[in-house]
Amino acid sequence: MKKLLGVLLVLFVFVYSYSATSWTASYMPFETSWRSHLVFTPSHVTDPGQIYTIDKYIYAFKYDPTTSFLFVLSLSVIIVFIIFGLRNLFGVNRSISN
Repeated sequence: MKKLLGVLLVLFVFVYSYSATSWTASYMPFETSWRSHLVFTPSHVTDPGQIYTIDKYIYAFKYDPTTSFLFVLSLSVIIVFIIFGLRNLFGVNRSISN
């Protein structure tokens, strides 16, 4: 039961922080100096709609670092949960077949 509550808590934090980070990232094209925030998008881009998503998230990290950090941290924890779950799943199958 404690594991389920922990997973649900991490999923809630992930959904909230992902939504908040995406919301912040979506404001980048509306900023007047959006070109100064570009890192990976080529400099010849003239339309703000062509900005790479990674640049939008870097922008979100700059203006809302706490929520963005929670997003990355909760995503990392979810990935670790998945890896351990798969390891346990395949570990059980190997021990049964031996």
